[in-house]
Amino acid sequence: LNNQEEFTIGTDANNPDTDNDGLFDGEEVLVYQTNPLNGDTDGDTFVDGEEVKNNYNPNGPGRLLNLPDGELNFQELNSLLKSIDAETT
Repeated sequence: LNNQEEFTIGTDANNPDTDNDGLFDGEEVLVYQTNPLNGDTDGDTFVDGEEVKNNYNPNGPGRLLNLPDGELNFQELNSLLKSIDAETT
């Protein structure tokens, strides 16, 4: 995030992780769509960074991506990438 974005959102431009949850402010806003001012966006008592690290959804129940048997679900990943691409074009 640039300084203007940090100011607008209310995050600290001098601290890359304003809420100290283990995710950079930019990751929270641009990647995970979590609250960079609240370490536990979904209020489940687990900080956002730990949820992401363990492949859980920091915005609510469930996994971040469905990874059955430890293998990447390419159909789901492809769908996610297409949706991100559609939002950016």
